[in-house]
Amino acid sequence: MLFTNPVTLNNGADHVFQFRAQLPDKKAVVSEWVEPAAALADESKLVVKHDHSSATVRRRLFQRKINKATTTRGFRPITVNLTLAYDVEHTSTQVEAEVLIVKDALTEAGFVVNLLNGLT
Repeated sequence: MLFTNPVTLNNGADHVFQFRAQLPDKKAVVSEWVEPAAALADESKLVVKHDHSSATVRRRLFQRKINKATTTRGFRPITVNLTLAYDVEHTSTQVEAEVLIVKDALTEAGFVVNLLNGLT
């Protein structure tokens, strides 16, 4: 399992997610983690997908999805994805090193706000 169950993740406030199920998918293994304490309208969850459709390329998806109220259009989704695609011959160490670059970029001052504002 990817996390302990339950797992607590923090964005300034603690969010406790529990493993709900592995979902059927023709070409992947898909797992879903839900946040039981969140409002039902939020549909707060994490999705992990391991795509097995290629013999030479591994694809992994970690997704955060939640509905948040907008000013005029009611609840609308916010989705954040981390996608990995790599050759089957790459080592875990090689892939992890590149993930750490992205992780570090996210901690740079102003990075998320600048990204949201379309800066390059």
